[in-house]
Amino acid sequence: MNVLQQGADQPGTIIFLHIPKTAGLTMVSILEREYPPDQIFLFRKRANPPRDRQAFLNESETFRSQLKLIRGHLAFGIHADLKQPSTYFTLLRDPVERVVSHYYYVLQNPTHHLYDKIRGMSLSDYVTSGVTREVRNGQTNMVAGMAASEDSGSDQDRLNQAKENLQQYFSVVGTTERFDETLILLREAFGWSLPVYSRQNVTQNRPQVSSLSAQELAVIRAYNSLDLALYEYANQLLDQKIDACPFFGLKLAYFKLRNRWYNRRSHP
Repeated sequence: MNVLQQGADQPGTIIFLHIPKTAGLTMVSILEREYPPDQIFLFRKRANPPRDRQAFLNESETFRSQLKLIRGHLAFGIHADLKQPSTYFTLLRDPVERVVSHYYYVLQNPTHHLYDKIRGMSLSDYVTSGVTREVRNGQTNMVAGMAASEDSGSDQDRLNQAKENLQQYFSVVGTTERFDETLILLREAFGWSLPVYSRQNVTQNRPQVSSLSAQELAVIRAYNSLDLALYEYANQLLDQKIDACPFFGLKLAYFKLRNRWYNRRSHP
């Protein structure tokens, strides 16, 4: 891979691997202020026509070479279709929180492609039904790569591949729970302006994880054991980046102050 080095003054493409229900739309609201629309390629598999890998390959090489940002619900691997330097970043989320959010988000959105399939399903049924891979180690599968599936290799192989990809190809690996810390590192890595934000697409009226039954928790954890391990690893990588960032505490405190001011002005 022709890697875009952090802080390098050279043409290159940033790839945002947007895992569903990880505060990705909040991140998108920031990205849309940082990069012009004509330099972004958005993956949307359910668009008409689909904006998928084939659609990306159908674009001219000149167009692809001028992209500053690729984003969407895509799995790791699109960098192989680029000739210019590139790098990834992503957000992971506590797997239990993510599954609960995903379930209630679908239930509250009749236009969602899974809505009719899961009406009447309990949370546990949703996870175990196999109706979607997104709530069964979905984060690990996306980070492991385009060819990753529950049937490709062992669980440990997929987890190891996902960890290796995060280590080698991602300039920043953040988490939803540490969103502000992640933004500081992204700003340092990519030279963004101060990325203030308001929360977007938050699932409403969903129960807290603390209210789930022991059986529900056990099911979610059993079907997301790889994601639990990957999430722990992502936090380790995040800690390492923070430790290596000069004056990180001061930068974070200033950012939080500015973001509170931004939200008070925008949403009085």
